[in-house]
Amino acid sequence: MKILILGGTRYLGKRLAEMLLDDGHEVTVLSRHPEEAPSGAVAVGSQREAGIKKLSGKVFDTVIDFIAFDGKSAKDAIEKLHYKIYILISSAWMCRLGKNIKTNERVNSKSITELKNLPQVTQEYLLGKLEAENIVLRCYKNNKDAVILRLPIQWGVN
Repeated sequence: MKILILGGTRYLGKRLAEMLLDDGHEVTVLSRHPEEAPSGAVAVGSQREAGIKKLSGKVFDTVIDFIAFDGKSAKDAIEKLHYKIYILISSAWMCRLGKNIKTNERVNSKSITELKNLPQVTQEYLLGKLEAENIVLRCYKNNKDAVILRLPIQWGVN
């Protein structure tokens, strides 16, 4: 399979790229740090928007997007890239936006009750991911193959 990973030179994205390469897939990685792409991957070094423009003529079986940070970034990838399925990597932290939100539940404006209790940077991150998730959900409703995968991504050493 031909797989594009947006943000595949660090952390989980890099490890996923390595595993896919080991399994014999053709992997392209879009990153600001192309020198850190796994050996065997096609590395496209660029900022997100410019990199998507560079890749817009290529066809991928799967696009895995670790770095969509808001609705516009998800929409650009969905509209400008050619693929069979788009996977948005979101955050299990979405449930922190409200009380009793389960990790696999859709978050809507009525369920956001805990925003003021979060640090500003976390608020911005989660609201951006929420915009991206809403774009993906609209695509899915319009019969485009796009899904959301919420992972318990954590920051820090190890």
